[in-house]
Amino acid sequence: MNASAWISLAGILVSFISVFVSNWLGRKAAVAEMSNNQKLKRYQEFYIPFIKQLYNVKPSYWSFYDFRNNTAPDGSNSYSDLSDLMFQKMELMGPKLPPLVVKLEMLAEHAYSDVNLALYSGFINAPTLEKAASEVEKANALFDEIVKNTLQEASQLADSLALEPISKPLLSSYENAIDHRTQFLLRLQRAKESGEPLEQTI
Repeated sequence: MNASAWISLAGILVSFISVFVSNWLGRKAAVAEMSNNQKLKRYQEFYIPFIKQLYNVKPSYWSFYDFRNNTAPDGSNSYSDLSDLMFQKMELMGPKLPPLVVKLEMLAEHAYSDVNLALYSGFINAPTLEKAASEVEKANALFDEIVKNTLQEASQLADSLALEPISKPLLSSYENAIDHRTQFLLRLQRAKESGEPLEQTI
């Protein structure tokens, strides 16, 4: 094969390789864009609304029971709003969250009703204050785990999208609120003895 033929063949190979590399880079860019768009969708449609829900509630109400007892600015129940968001957007969560959300939902109403029975029913077979407090503390712990995981995931998504990680200071504030939270049994005992509403024992 003479030099002219080699040059012609080399030109064909270079053209083929260029097309292949161009297509490969194009596919890689398209996949990266799709991944980025999916991350942005998750961040905007679940994590940002979740963060807003927390900011709408005073830090002293950052626990399952008090969130459940809190009325949102529009008159709705803060916990119901948050629960609706979590179930409607479950497909946008990280893998750790859905099992925790389902577990909390199974425990939530039972824990809440036990408190009302223990405090106000007067029934002989009503749950004791200790049992009611134990159920609420389990729900509080699950709620805390959900909130902390959600805020951590929000921070990771924000970093990957080169956005301001607005969940970081909120996570720090939430952890501080947990550290200063009064034991629920003490609140129940105080409410039982004084007759004051439970929300005033925070």
